[in-house]
Amino acid sequence: MIENPDTIGRCLNLMVVSKSLERIADHATNVAEEVVYLCEAQDIRHTGKGSAASDVGEAAASVP
Repeated sequence: MIENPDTIGRCLNLMVVSKSLERIADHATNVAEEVVYLCEAQDIRHTGKGSAASDVGEAAASVP
């Protein structure tokens, strides 16, 4: 990089672009989750194996 300082500027630009694309993807995911909630009345956020919501439900079901 010392031999070619233009490379530093290009790399910084690529880092900003990649960060921006990641933010766009996060926003698109949020919009898609909202659409699923509005159309199907199903909350799909943060679902997965061992999620807190399912653990609480299982614990409540096992109480006599």
